[in-house]
Parts: sequence; C-alpha cells; structure tokens
Amino acid sequence: MKKSILIILLLSLQQAVFSQFIYTDVIPDSSYLYNEYYGYPYEIDLNNDEIVDISFFLLQGTDDYLALHFELYNNTEIAYKNNELDSLNYNDSIKTTNTWSSNGNAIIFLDYDNFTQEYYCYESDPWCKMENKYFGIRLNLEGEYYYGWILMKNVHTIAEYAINTVPNDEIYAGEGKPPFAENIIISDVSNIQDGRDLNVDFNHALNEQIISEYRLIVVKSEDTETFNLEQANNVASENYTVIDTLGTNFNSILSEATTDKDGDLIQDLIEYNVFILSIADGENLFENVLSYPSNELTLMSPPPTVENLLVEAEYLFDGNYNINISFDNIADESLVDEYRIMFIEETKEANITLDSINEVLANNYFVENPQASPYNLSYPHNSITDIYGNDLDILKYYKTIVVCTPNGDDTNVNSFIFSEQTFNIRTIAEQVSNIRITKVSELIKRCKSMFYFL
Repeated sequence: MKKSILIILLLSLQQAVFSQFIYTDVIPDSSYLYNEYYGYPYEIDLNNDEIVDISFFLLQGTDDYLALHFELYNNTEIAYKNNELDSLNYNDSIKTTNTWSSNGNAIIFLDYDNFTQEYYCYESDPWCKMENKYFGIRLNLEGEYYYGWILMKNVHTIAEYAINTVPNDEIYAGEGKPPFAENIIISDVSNIQDGRDLNVDFNHALNEQIISEYRLIVVKSEDTETFNLEQANNVASENYTVIDTLGTNFNSILSEATTDKDGDLIQDLIEYNVFILSIADGENLFENVLSYPSNELTLMSPPPTVENLLVEAEYLFDGNYNINISFDNIADESLVDEYRIMFIEETKEANITLDSINEVLANNYFVENPQASPYNLSYPHNSITDIYGNDLDILKYYKTIVVCTPNGDDTNVNSFIFSEQTFNIRTIAEQVSNIRITKVSELIKRCKSMFYFL
C-alpha cells in the first residue's frame, strides 16, 4: 500500500496561532473487503510515530456473514453516539465533548446472498450504504489528547486520514487536508487536433474557501513524474488556464489556444496529463497546493468506422467457398486513405487493440480503395489468411475486421470495426438426387415373396 504523506501549516483564525496537521492520502483507496487485505488487518498509524493506532479487519461468522471490525491500541479512542460508531460529515467538530470509547467493535454486519453471490447489509443498520463519512478518533499520548479523523469512502474502504499535532486542540472532519482538486479526468472529445479536443473534469477542493483560484496546467506525460510544486509555481501565465473557485465541480473543453506548460500548443499523438494548482489565498493558506496528475491521454483523430458490415460464407463446390462481405462506405471518404479487410478467429477478438491492428503485415489483409459507394466484396476462401498469416481452419469460426486508414491530415490514426456475424468453411455435403426410399415393411414383404418361389 502506497501512502502519500503531506504535512501542511494552516493559520487557525480562532486561536491566532499556527496549527500543524499530518494528513495521509491512501493511494489507492484501500478496501479491506475486496482487495489484497482481505483476511488481514489494515493498520493505521495516524501520527507517523511507527506505532499502530487502529486496525480494521473482517471476522467470518456462521452462516457466511462477515463482521467488519476495528481494534484500538495504546489508549486510542473513537467517537460514539447512541452506542453506535458516530458517522460524521465534513466539517463536523471532533473534540473533548464527543463521547469516546477505547473498545474495539463491529462497524457493520454483512450477510451473503447465495443467489447473487455477493455480500449485502441491512438498511436498518446506520452504516449500511453510507458514503464519505468520517470517524472521530483521538490519541492519548502522555496525558495529552490529539484529535483526528478517518474518511471512509464506504463502509469497507479507507480513503484518507489526518491528525492535529497540537495537543487538546479540536479538529474538524476533513480539516488538515490540503485544498487540492481531486478525481481529475481528461478525455478526447473531438477531432480538431488542438486544445478543443481535450475535456477536463475534476472535483473542487472541499476546503475551497482558503484558495483564491485554480490553475489548470497541461504537462507532457514524459515530464509528469518529475513535475512538482516548484515547477508548477513557475509556469508562465500564458501557459496555464485560470479557473475561479465557485464551489462546484469543473467540466469544460479547453480552447484552441491552450498550450502545455512549455508553451507548445496542444496537439494530437502526444501523451498528456493535467495538474490543478490550488493558489493560496494569502490569509488562511500561504502555500500553493498541487494536485495529483490526471489519467494519461493521447489525443487522436481517427476516421469514422464503416456501417452495416455483413459477412457470409458462400459454398461453391468441392469444399470451395467465397467469403462475401458488404458494408457502407463512410460519408466523407476524403478522411480515409484506404480500407483494409482483415480476418480474425472469433475467440481472439478480445485480444485485438489498435496497436495490434497497426502491426498486421500487408500480406495478411486485402486493400480496397475509396469508391464513394457501398461495397460488395467476394474473396475465395483459399486466398484468405487471418491477421497472423494462418490459413482458414475448417474447425474454427472467424470474424471480419474493416480498418479505415487515415489520410494523414484531417485524420491520423486507424479506426476499425468487427463484424457481428461469424463464418466458417466446414465442407457441406453436395446434394444427392434420385434416391428412392422404400418402407421397411415393403422390403420384408418382397423378401418373403422371393423366398416362397424358391
């Protein structure tokens, strides 16, 4: 389990002194029900003193139920309400006046559905189906209390946690977390071959009130691993996009003039990531905060795929077939250089990617040039090989692939589509005519008659 530890200083307006928080983001979020921690405790050290403060684990009961438990160590306590583990919302106060207990307990019981083969909880349970709730927790170190929180993405998934390192000082659920944008997702939404192809989506920082703006920075993926806060702070103003803090999540397509951090215009066939830099307001926060990178994306502009692709094996004679293929040409064939007709075993369809299509040798496909009209093609079966160069096998079923290659200007990568239909070339017995069928009873009668005359 990789943990990213961020320690930040925030100004506490109530106390007019600096308070320090230790924040831990669990990357990726740890589900102790479904991942490698199943059957093992997931241990948390809130203050990084190499001593476990709390662990989460599963207990297998009778009748296939599971109990999600936690255990507390070294005088650690957890907040309760009405004899239940207290579920807190963002910004709820965690302090001395909460009800505290040092007893470990079950968070929830899960029963097993033999029909769906999944665990489920009872909706009467206060923790059933909960999302993004906090535990209040405190450490007792030499008679001093240190208050913290643990965020549960759901009842079995730990997302992050933090602790206030000032003794006996309250903490608010979510406090101490750096105000960074989260869940940054970039996608290719068009084929214009500039920033207008790139859509950016992210969740705003929960504590957005302590930042003045966001800066969206596009980074070539080859630079992503080394890109850091210092570099982000020094990106020239013309090379980032300013986003206001509006308290809502962001989703927008970038502009034609958008550049990456180096000042290069966004273009196709280059791998990118996006970072979001949260700018400190200078009153409550004095250090900018850089997000984690988005997913990696290469913008591409493929031509459309053909439509109404049909294929059939037409038996001729003596085990010979024609493989007949038809499809509609794309509406604007100026986007296509040529069509390539390929064949693949049905069982291997799932293994086919754009990279594997690009690597198919010229001997293993047919080329058809644009003709501005629908296609009706026919190939003798013994002239066909699959994409790996193998002759068609009478024991196997095949699918057809039609690849549209780019023109190199408006389009720059291949597109392809599989036929829904399969075909095979198993030999069909030729029709035999002039067969006279006689009832068995008639044959017996004739035999008796012949025997009598003998």
